[in-house]
Formats: sequence, structure tokens, C-alpha cells
Amino acid sequence: MVAKIVTGGNFKGAIDYITDIYGKDKQKKGARIICHSAGIPPGADNRTMGLLLDAYARKGDHNIDEPVRHFILSFSKYDAPKLTDEFISLIFLEFLSRMGYRNTEFIAARHQSKKNPHLHGITLRIDRDGNVISDSYEEARAKRIALELTKKYGLHISSGKVDVSRDRLRGKDKAKYKIYDAVCAAMKKTDTWSAFEAELKENEISMKFHVNNVTGRLMGISFSADGFSFAGSKVDKTLTLSRLEEHFGKLNEIVHESVHDHYDQKREEYLHRLPNNQYFTALRLVKSFEDLYPEGVPDWKLPDVRTSIGDNYYEKLEENGHVIPSKDGKSVFLPLAVLLFVMLDNYQGQLSVGGGGGSSSEDRKKDDEDERWKFRFNMSVLKGRSPGKSKKPHYKPHF
Repeated sequence: MVAKIVTGGNFKGAIDYITDIYGKDKQKKGARIICHSAGIPPGADNRTMGLLLDAYARKGDHNIDEPVRHFILSFSKYDAPKLTDEFISLIFLEFLSRMGYRNTEFIAARHQSKKNPHLHGITLRIDRDGNVISDSYEEARAKRIALELTKKYGLHISSGKVDVSRDRLRGKDKAKYKIYDAVCAAMKKTDTWSAFEAELKENEISMKFHVNNVTGRLMGISFSADGFSFAGSKVDKTLTLSRLEEHFGKLNEIVHESVHDHYDQKREEYLHRLPNNQYFTALRLVKSFEDLYPEGVPDWKLPDVRTSIGDNYYEKLEENGHVIPSKDGKSVFLPLAVLLFVMLDNYQGQLSVGGGGGSSSEDRKKDDEDERWKFRFNMSVLKGRSPGKSKKPHYKPHF
């Protein structure tokens, strides 16, 4: 059983919806009221019930904008044979009581959906004595109580989003499940971040990483579809950044190893281009990657994104929707290519970029066209001079 809460201020409208008074929704065919409180007269029409609940909501000294509480209890299709009106009414009454609605007026209607048996209950946040019922952590409490009642009454425990009927979803929920299905399918088909991102794009899902510009920390991952965006954890607890890194690898480790491989390659190429009388001096002066990073992968703090990629390019990416700053400006959402570009900034000081003496103009041109994590050596190191502040290479991430 799954519980959902809808809040509002129009009792008549809520009652019309759950009873499908206009008969427009095929999913609500056969909707009927199966239980109600003592304050609701038997056989009362929707207008009368709405007026009564509205009057009850005016008791006491309070000013609540949304007194309506609309609870939806959805059951598994596997439980359908035992879901009599009496049984689900019993569950609904216990759910209300445990949620704190013990002394209130209510009505409950059942919809005859074979795929998704469910009940709609309307109550109010004001009890019969005019006291306001607390709504703190209401969604979390509803979720917990629904699970406890599912276990108590021996109902089917859903395996998660697999059991949800996709054809009944609309708007935000539809987008969330579209993302969930696409991400799960892409994870089965791919084993690298780049392939994963490409697969999501094929399904019109965009992926971005959340970077905090103040702390320099990678905070998480988000997915977007059909105009809606969700943090990975909000799509499903299995789709957090840490869980995805278990599958595709930790991003900082991937960048570190990529830099390592290229550094070793460029170091060997440089050393073997030297005449014999310079080789051993260079071998001693040009440190190995292990000498530069003896502790392995550094615990870097990321630089400010705008500073890293430059104002002009940042504004262009923002204009195209590739970079999305937060409302407070303290963090930013980046695609994979830009994130990797920013992560490489921390290596620039140690792995000096520039120089390249001894290579032909054709070789230097090829170096300039290398991928974003490929570096060239600054030959001033061999002359015993400080390489100085490294210059940012003129390359851009590709989308």
C-alpha cells in the first residue's frame, strides 16, 4: 500500500473529484462512497457534504489556507481479491487515526480500477473541538504508516517503481518515471559515464552535476525530462551520485587516472626525443606522476566554475542551458564535459601546461587538439626555472 497526500481549500471540488460526479474519468468508473463520519448525513449530495466540511473547518480560532486533506491509499493488484469495502475502510480509519485525525469528519470513496485498486479519503485539519491538527513531516509519516499497515494486514509489498502503472501518470510524476526507466535501462547497457550520458540523450533525458562554488564540492546529480528536473535521490534512492559512481566509477579517480596515463605517455615521448647527454638530467628533473602524487588521488576542492572556464564561455553555456546557476548563485549544475574540464584545473599547477620544445609545428598542433585532460610539458623545468603560473589551454568541452 502506498499513501499520497493532496492539500487544498475547496471541499466541494475535492468531493466532486473523488466521486467523479461528471463521469469524465474512465479510471473512476463506478466510484462510490464506502464510509463516512457521523457528521455526514447518509445519502447527502456533494454540495451538502462540501458545505458541512467547510463549516466544520471554520470552528476554532485559526486561519488555515488549505484545510482540505485528501488522502489516496493505493493497493497492489495482487491484493484485489481480498480488498472488500469493509476491509479497506478499516485500513483507512486506522490510517487516519495514526496520522492524528482521530476526532474529525471524513468521507471515503473507492474507485473500481483493477490495475490499481485505491481509495480516496477527504478530511480536514480541524477536529470537532476546533483544534488544528499538526501537519509536520506529514508526507514522511504517511509513507511510514502506510508501510506499517501493509505489513500488519499482510498486503503485497511493492518491489518499488516496477509496479507503478505508467499509463496513469501525468505531469511531474510522468516525467519522474520516464527518467527512472531511462536511467535504469541505460545503466544496463553502458559501463562508462560518457556512454551513459549519450544513452540518456537518446531518450531525451539530460544529466547534470551539482557543484558548490563556495565549498568546491561535488554535491550530487540531477536529471531532467519534459521540463521537470529532479535530484537523483528524488527519482529513486538507488540513483544518487554515490550509487552511480559505484557502477561507472568515481569521477575524481577517472580524471586522475586519465591524467596519469597521458602524463606518463608525454613524459616518455619527451625523454626519448632528447639527446643522450641530456636524457639522465631530464629523467631526474621531470618527476614521475607517482612522485607528484604519492598519496594517490588528491582530495581536491573544485575551483569556481565561471573562473575556470572563463566569463565568455560560461555565459555562452548558460545561454544555451548547458550550465544552470542556482537561484542564490552559490552553486551550479554542469554537464559531464564541463565538470571534467573544471576538475582538471587542479592539475594545472603540478602538470605545467605550455612549452613543448623539440617537437615540430605539426606535433604541437596535434597537442593543441588533444582531449581536455591531455597535457604538454613546460620545458623550463629542465632549465631549473620555475614554470610560473600555468596558462589555461584554449580548448572547449564538446557536447
